[in-house]
Amino acid sequence: MSTVSLYRLTKVNGKRKFVRVSLGRGRPLQVTKLSGNVFYLRYSSGDGKRRWQSVGPDLEAAKHAQASKEHELKTTEPVSTIPGQRIRLDDATAVYFANLEKRGLDHKTIQKYRTDVNEFRTSCSKTYVTQITKQDLFDFMGVLRQGEGSGRTQFNKVNNVVVFLKAFGLTRLLKKNEYPSFTQSPVRWYSTDEVSRLLAATETSDERFTLRFFLETGMRDGEVAHANTPTSAKVSSTLWRNPSTNGIQRNGKFVMCPCL
Repeated sequence: MSTVSLYRLTKVNGKRKFVRVSLGRGRPLQVTKLSGNVFYLRYSSGDGKRRWQSVGPDLEAAKHAQASKEHELKTTEPVSTIPGQRIRLDDATAVYFANLEKRGLDHKTIQKYRTDVNEFRTSCSKTYVTQITKQDLFDFMGVLRQGEGSGRTQFNKVNNVVVFLKAFGLTRLLKKNEYPSFTQSPVRWYSTDEVSRLLAATETSDERFTLRFFLETGMRDGEVAHANTPTSAKVSSTLWRNPSTNGIQRNGKFVMCPCL
């Protein structure tokens, strides 16, 4: 929401000049001191232009007009999604996740992003996106280190917040060496003997096919569950997800996937 400031038009050394009215803290400005002046409101309109609005010579009426204009802008001003424009952080989060849903991202993926961004929002005291700096991300890292998450988890959370901020024009806040550090866990491969024993334990051709699908494509269970039509795999068949069932079809025949 745009800030609505109150000014008075007066004369200084014979020249007209706009002077901002400051009522102070607990010290109301005496109306008599401003007699003979005309009050104006200064604010940004929906097109981004700064506007002046005359509200007359009475201070109390001017203060009422200021409050009314602030309420009007709060209820009518659209949320900006243009990078670089001033937008409240709370409004930005609402717009960001609404757009993720419109793009058709998986619900669990959106929920993970939402959790990470909300954690950052809780740790950040800034009101507007454009006020966020590198220091806010460092402070967020400090909060994460107080938790139980691993270095990899901290990296992912910070990266999700960086992607969120990038959507609103804040880029290159962190250098590569400023992200949370972590040690990449080595990949443990199945040995030839282990694979042979796994395949020998299957009782049907469908079980064998399902096991080979996981082993030879390298997909995780969630990726298999959301495989699109068609999915080319190293196995000899063309696979596709059956949208009405929890399984995979092979050559037109439905195959149950016990791993899903």
